[in-house]
Amino acid sequence: MLTILAYVNYIKQPKLLKYLITLAIFCLGLMTKPMLVSLPFVLLLIDYWPLGRFDFKGLRPFFHLVLEKIPFFIFSAFSIIMSSLSVKTFGTMASIESIPMTLRFENALVSYIKYIGNMLWPHNLAIFYPYPQVVPVWQAIGAAVGIAGITISVLLVIRAKPYLGVGWMWYLGTLFPAMGLAQVGLWPAMADRFAYIPLIGLFIMAAWGIPAVVPDSRYKDKGLAIISVFLLSILMVSTWVQTKYWKESLTLYQHAIEVTQNNDAMHYNLGVIFAEQGRFTQAISHYSKALQITPNFSQAHNNLGAAYLKLGRTAEAFRHYREALQIDPDFAEAHSNLGNILTEEGRTAEAIRHYREALRIDPDFAEVHYNLGNALAKEGRSEDAIRHYRAALRIDPDFSKAYNNLGLILVTQGKIGRAITCFKEALRIDPGFSEAQINLKKALDSQAGIDK
Repeated sequence: MLTILAYVNYIKQPKLLKYLITLAIFCLGLMTKPMLVSLPFVLLLIDYWPLGRFDFKGLRPFFHLVLEKIPFFIFSAFSIIMSSLSVKTFGTMASIESIPMTLRFENALVSYIKYIGNMLWPHNLAIFYPYPQVVPVWQAIGAAVGIAGITISVLLVIRAKPYLGVGWMWYLGTLFPAMGLAQVGLWPAMADRFAYIPLIGLFIMAAWGIPAVVPDSRYKDKGLAIISVFLLSILMVSTWVQTKYWKESLTLYQHAIEVTQNNDAMHYNLGVIFAEQGRFTQAISHYSKALQITPNFSQAHNNLGAAYLKLGRTAEAFRHYREALQIDPDFAEAHSNLGNILTEEGRTAEAIRHYREALRIDPDFAEVHYNLGNALAKEGRSEDAIRHYRAALRIDPDFSKAYNNLGLILVTQGKIGRAITCFKEALRIDPGFSEAQINLKKALDSQAGIDK
């Protein structure tokens, strides 16, 4: 986006048109990457250097530069407000109680230094870096001293070497929105994707700073070019090594576990993959490791229960579904899964209570409508069961099992024609649905007998 902005300012168009195009591109950028909220400050840095638009003889020129950025600041503020409202609406904002502000500041300070380390030597990169439970005091103090020292140093020489000050302030400012002082959802300790724009500032410092400290000689340009090619070659090899981990999710998550500690999210993801592959023993192992790291991980409890159920270990499945609901009483899927076990055990009344609770939490949960219909059918409450089967089909029109079971109830009510329609619809969706095939044949035979 910055490349496009630079190009726009060089094309031969009226200033107002270029300004509006730049503003439009900025708005598009905000919609794709909200961390661009700091771009108006970057534009002020660019005004200072290399554009040289600052005039230190008075405040008026500075206020003029700020004034022309006001629309950018307004859109940035609007983006921040909308993001805040969305996370409050969906309840995904991490509370101060769960992650203290002190820990957030400490992690932010250390992360500023770690990002620089990853830029210099990109190794042990991971798709997800788990948030620490504690940051060693010496690391936080050392990072704070390092950041303060660099900041003071570049400000002292900013008149003589403005690229150092602009590059460093670019890095600090553009990375700040992603440092986790306000956290949403599963927030990482750091994320490589956050660093793309901020690292431009460090590259500015290197691109102008290194040639400035190398003594002038007739071999200077060639020497720097050769060194650059050598370094880029090393980084290309490093990139090639990293891309091998991205060939498939399984490899990616396993690598993340190898290069990080206490990575509950990656253990959970591996559990999901192994469960999808039918390797339930391995899935149980990784879900259990995720719970060792984070005992109140409700989704891991729920999925661990599902894996145990696949192996026929119903009692353990039941226990983990209960655990999931103790941690998160509004966990609709866990209510549904617990209801399924209770239905199998003949405890239909208890199952119905859990299904209804799941639907209170998520009224559009088609699977729960279907399961509740089954439980109600067992209790002989046909009309209530039909209502929930139809609700499931309204939410998911391709729910073949719901069509089949709706057809079975219609048969008991003597509505053979409508039942046949349901069985046919189930087979249209799933031609290999053997139960629906049998039910359709019986319904057709029954209809033939009635016609005779």
